[in-house]
Amino acid sequence: MNQIFAWIYEKVFSIDSPEFTPILDILYDQDGYVIVGIALIFIPFVIWSVFYFLIQYPYLSNLHWRICFATQILITFVLSWFIVYKFVIDTDANTPLLYPSNEEYGQAIRSFARIVSRKIAFSNILLSAIFGYIWVLVLRRWSKQNIHLPKKYI
Repeated sequence: MNQIFAWIYEKVFSIDSPEFTPILDILYDQDGYVIVGIALIFIPFVIWSVFYFLIQYPYLSNLHWRICFATQILITFVLSWFIVYKFVIDTDANTPLLYPSNEEYGQAIRSFARIVSRKIAFSNILLSAIFGYIWVLVLRRWSKQNIHLPKKYI
């Protein structure tokens, strides 16, 4: 699974950079890609399960659906950024990598490490929207209260 998520982030979303492979190797070696990928699939499932099965208010509208969608995107962005940031930057084991003897390279690699966390978080927004839409299509079929939402989009 690590290889699949690594391929998605590095190749599909062009995060791979040959001169900064040690940063991406940290994520790969410590299964950071798997954790981010599981969060990517799990967050939309939980949010839409709550929306379609736990909220039993009969007057929900498209506005409520959009609020849940925005919440899903926001939570996915923040959690993805936090996970990658913790793996790459906020680890004592990475101190020799982030602060090498060559200060120019050190600044470049620290900058790339910050950019990687943002790029993965933004790519997870897109993937979360896709997975969320798929979960909506699947979960709304079994909902008794909110099967009518969203009205215009499906």
